[in-house]
Amino acid sequence: MNSIEILRANLRNLRLRHGFTQEMVAEKADVTYRHYQDIEAGRRSVQLATVDKLATALGETTAQLLEAGRYPAPEAKRGRNPRQIKR
Repeated sequence: MNSIEILRANLRNLRLRHGFTQEMVAEKADVTYRHYQDIEAGRRSVQLATVDKLATALGETTAQLLEAGRYPAPEAKRGRNPRQIKR
C-alpha cells in the first residue's frame, strides 16, 4: 500500500468514524467538496498543504493521517436489509 492509498483509507475511515459527510470535511478543511471527493476516491493527487488542512479538520496530525492501519474501517451499522425481509 502506498502513501496515497493509506491517506485515502485513513480519510474515509476517520470521516465515517466521526459521522461526517465528505461535504462536512471539505467545508471544515476549506477545500471544495469536489476536491475532497476526488482525493478520497483517488482521482486527484494531493499537496501536503491540503493534507495538513484535512488533518486539522479531522482533529489529527498529518503524520497520523499517513500512518498505515491507524484507523481501521468502522464496523458496519447493523440494520434491516430490505432484500432480506420476507413478505
